[in-house]
Amino acid sequence: MVKKYLLLLCLVCLLTACSRESEADWPPSTFETVNNLEGVTLSVKQSSVSSTGLTIVMSNHTDRSLSYGEFFSLDKKVNDKWVEVPVIGGGFDDPALQLNAMHTREWEINWELVYGELTKGDYRIIKEVFDSYEATGIYEVYPLAAEFAVE
Repeated sequence: MVKKYLLLLCLVCLLTACSRESEADWPPSTFETVNNLEGVTLSVKQSSVSSTGLTIVMSNHTDRSLSYGEFFSLDKKVNDKWVEVPVIGGGFDDPALQLNAMHTREWEINWELVYGELTKGDYRIIKEVFDSYEATGIYEVYPLAAEFAVE
């Protein structure tokens, strides 16, 4: 009976180890170009960084309002390349939020349900903002990124 449980435990451990892919196997980031919207910045309050969250600061120093949602993504620097941190669960509400002209907004983010607890390393958080052209209804998407380190 003990041998049966020991064998079962070994099998579970083996399957768990095999199901976790190495960071080097994570897909490359889909964001090659970031921070290309002049006058708009994303930064991290470095004192707020933990393995489960942080506070970001979005600043709009333009004369137009921008919109964004709650969605964000995380990349990790592995072998000097940005790779996507895999999602483990959870999700995002998708309200349309405004970042008014000449305005700054702070936002506390907890990613534990979506990404889990991050391991030590260099990361970046990416938020997409939308700049719309009222006359045409067409909008451009701009990914903003801010780097941080988990110690």
